[in-house]
Amino acid sequence: MIDDPNSSLDRILVLIMDVSTRWDSTCLMLIRALRLREAIHQFCVEYLPAKHFILSDLEWKQIGYLVDILRPFNFFTSTIGKTKSVTLPYALQIYDELFERLNESRRRLVLKQRTSQWVKVLIDGIDAAEAKLDTYYNKTYTNLGSLFGIGAILGPLAKSNCFHQDYCWLNFELQDWKLEFEDQFRGLYRRDYADKGSRQEYLRGIQDSNTDPLALMLDRTRVNRDNEGQMT
Repeated sequence: MIDDPNSSLDRILVLIMDVSTRWDSTCLMLIRALRLREAIHQFCVEYLPAKHFILSDLEWKQIGYLVDILRPFNFFTSTIGKTKSVTLPYALQIYDELFERLNESRRRLVLKQRTSQWVKVLIDGIDAAEAKLDTYYNKTYTNLGSLFGIGAILGPLAKSNCFHQDYCWLNFELQDWKLEFEDQFRGLYRRDYADKGSRQEYLRGIQDSNTDPLALMLDRTRVNRDNEGQMT
């Protein structure tokens, strides 16, 4: 398939294979398949051995839902890979955002479950994805987790605001994580950095964060959720 018939830089698009050891390959495969939907259908119709691979409109719709579920993971993977600045301050926020996106996808699908039996399969997939994500997220409760918590506080835009209970997925029944990480940060600062820091370095960090697309996106998402909460 030609990418753009009106472009002088035409290129032929081909299907992308799903590779189990390559991050986001499933999402990229499905996105490309949707883009080549007409070509895929025509091939399956004209090539006799491929006729049993013809997808119905409903099956293409299901692929669209899968892409919506996987796209946030693809976005953060590719964005972090391209970001030149430090990404540690955003680790916990990215986890929180992924949990929120999975929850939003589940809520939309639950509304359709009464009329569409196939929706249950996608909901089960979301449950499995959330459990897998939670396996790694639970590691933030260990000593290693302090690294992510303190890193978040050092982020010039969010700071300790990212531990707000309305949009932070840390288990606040265990303890107040905002106070916990703030206390740890103060202790480390007094021990290692008191009277040694450079205000110029701090100001440069703020300046860098103001142009960091990942930081701006996460901050905009948090502000939007705050506004939605005030409206409801």
